[in-house]
Amino acid sequence: MNSTTQRSSSGLAQQCVTIAMSGGVDSTVAALLLQQAGYQVEGIFVVCWPGDDAFCQADLDYQAACEAAADLGIELHRLSLVDAYRHGVLDPFFSGLSRGLTPNPDLLCNQTIKFGLLRTHALRLGADWFATGHHARLSCGSDSQMQLLRGADPSKDQSYFLATLGQEAIQRTLFPIGHLTKEQVRAMAARHGLRNHDRPGSTGLCLVGPRRFDQFLQAHLSMEPGPIQTWEGHVLEIRHDGLARYTIGQRAGLGLGAIKGVGNGPWFVVDKRAADNILVVACGEHHPALYHDLALCQEPRWIGRVLSLPYALAAKTRYRQTDQTCVIHADPRGVVVHFEQPQRALTPGQAIVFYEGAVCLGAAMVRESLSAASPAAVRSPSESDQAAMGRHSTLEIV
Repeated sequence: MNSTTQRSSSGLAQQCVTIAMSGGVDSTVAALLLQQAGYQVEGIFVVCWPGDDAFCQADLDYQAACEAAADLGIELHRLSLVDAYRHGVLDPFFSGLSRGLTPNPDLLCNQTIKFGLLRTHALRLGADWFATGHHARLSCGSDSQMQLLRGADPSKDQSYFLATLGQEAIQRTLFPIGHLTKEQVRAMAARHGLRNHDRPGSTGLCLVGPRRFDQFLQAHLSMEPGPIQTWEGHVLEIRHDGLARYTIGQRAGLGLGAIKGVGNGPWFVVDKRAADNILVVACGEHHPALYHDLALCQEPRWIGRVLSLPYALAAKTRYRQTDQTCVIHADPRGVVVHFEQPQRALTPGQAIVFYEGAVCLGAAMVRESLSAASPAAVRSPSESDQAAMGRHSTLEIV
């Protein structure tokens, strides 16, 4: 029995767990494991989008969740958080896009909705524990604080999307499938005759589902076409369709080919200048403007202890990226993350998530990307980097 569900074996049997159920196989098997561990299990399905949207699959997801609850013989509650989702997730998301950022709504959704309002609602209704089907694990550290660990399946690990949670959010929380691979989850569902054992995984906007992103933006965000300029300063004849449609490192959808006297392509987005509504592009997938080794970030949200800076650790600048060695430094504007190797497409608004071994330590949002050799960089932190690396030279990256 894994550490997530072992807690039921010490007089906790028959305590109540409310689990967020999406209709997918992960949350269903998580509920099954909780039943097997002796908990009294109830499900809760959250609605975050009005049902009149042609792209929303909330009704289909709810039907699948009802079937899963019926297969397990548990009660399923339905909770509407439409207004809270709009104000807490979509409004900040759209606001960031309008300022030239590329926010990640999944992190904000987990922080404010799933492990905020939804978890609070479940506990206030009498649940002893709140659970989800995330591929992540929890452990009690030597300082008695809860630690967030990577899921056992490296291809499905979701700790990246949970990195902005604090101690309160993970107290009285369970991740029952964190010790399993996705294949093991599906096999367990099939063995127990669960109808969603082969249901495709969820995609698209967090708690809203798949949709044509360009149509979604057009319906909810005012976008103005504007000039496209090369990194070297050439203004191109073609115009962009609205800065919010593009992200740093993007190649597809630019409509640019060989431009005589400028470049043969391929072209990539390297900057979005919201104040002037200018999209900046560069020619070639190895153009220097695509790579930076410094990221100026907001103050991090630490899951547990606050690190004493500078500190050497590993980080991911995007989901599924392999660990990148870096040192995090204090800065009057937040923190500066100095990477050992230049990173491609460091994107303002995205999260850098920090790890030490299997432990997810927290996250910081990128404000600006720089290069240590650039005059724009405040300083080159190489000396303090070397000192920090020396102190943590035994850091294990797994």
